[in-house]
Amino acid sequence: MAVSYPMDLPDRVQVLERMLQLLMAAAQTRPALDQISGGKLQIGADGGPRIVLAIGEDGLPELRFYPDSGTSYARIVAGSDGGATGIGMIGEAGTAGNKFQVLHRADTYQVLHMGAVADQADGGMLQLGVDFAASGYFGTADQFQNYWYHQADRTSLVGRFANNSANSYWGMIVGGVTVGSGGSGGIVTYGPTMASTMRPVACVRDGAATPNFTWCVTASSTTGFTVSWSNSTGKEIDYCSFRT
Repeated sequence: MAVSYPMDLPDRVQVLERMLQLLMAAAQTRPALDQISGGKLQIGADGGPRIVLAIGEDGLPELRFYPDSGTSYARIVAGSDGGATGIGMIGEAGTAGNKFQVLHRADTYQVLHMGAVADQADGGMLQLGVDFAASGYFGTADQFQNYWYHQADRTSLVGRFANNSANSYWGMIVGGVTVGSGGSGGIVTYGPTMASTMRPVACVRDGAATPNFTWCVTASSTTGFTVSWSNSTGKEIDYCSFRT
């Protein structure tokens, strides 16, 4: 738009000052709708595929993706854990169902199966950190946790082994069996026929106050192994047998 200026110099200066004031006022003016203190933003109509930006029931900001007319959705959520802020990607079976969570922070990447309570891990997990890695099962209590934990100079196992239980392709079987008195040995069977050669490592325990006997593993196959000893009292055989 063309602007006409007065010919008189003082009037021209006055017009320029007024224009400058208007520009400064406009620069400091905030848009009327730059903040929504409640509700949600939605792209797409109810009853169809849609995207929703909202504050979730857990109080965290989230972006929801509804693929169809149902109530199930996947979401990207921002949150903090231990003082670190991260982005979580959660695929849900329903608003109150089990879900998977992917959390990416500056120092950690983790995938967790979450229970019906969204803030509690309950299932398989993978965690990758700057100085550690962990994988396995993370339950709702310490007695339901079974996972490998790796660091630069060591590896630890949290949890328990199955006792005298295996299938043909397990790499290792552990357990303990009790053998009554009256014999000179015991046989440990794996249950299935293992897929390849087994290498049993066994320990024989005697409940006597001063046990005095000799023993050794005398036979081994893909179905079990035999331990023989020099007396006839009851024993317990504890073992670890690995497949090669």
